Amino acid sequence: MNGYHRRRPPRKHSATRVDELKGRTSPTLSTRSMPYVLQNGGRRISSASSAATVNDTGNKTDGLFTMASVKDVIDRLKKEVDLERSKRVSIAKQRSEDIFKLVFRSKMEQRSFSNALRTEAKSLQHLKEMKANDSKG
Repeated sequence: MNGYHRRRPPRKHSATRVDELKGRTSPTLSTRSMPYVLQNGGRRISSASSAATVNDTGNKTDGLFTMASVKDVIDRLKKEVDLERSKRVSIAKQRSEDIFKLVFRSKMEQRSFSNALRTEAKSLQHLKEMKANDSKG
């Protein structure tokens, strides 16, 4: 060993490698990953014609992903997300209102309870004073 070591290139994070591998084989909206049966009646097509098919805004019933159908799917998903978000917001508002009402009611009950205790204490004090006066007189 003469002190010279060949440097290894830095290793990629394993999750990144897994994602890269997944990306190669996972189905996407690309027409290349779709089964041939869904493309041009079962005929193999070139990448140029598949790109043209993806950008086509033609018939949606032919099983192809067209830009119009992809936009429709995206719009529908956005609407679902907005609806779900508004549901959660309304649930959160309702919970906060319920909590506010509960806290307000408990404060009111606490006030009335403390007022009742004060009046009870005053009446007891008054009775004590009356007994003390009766015993003197």
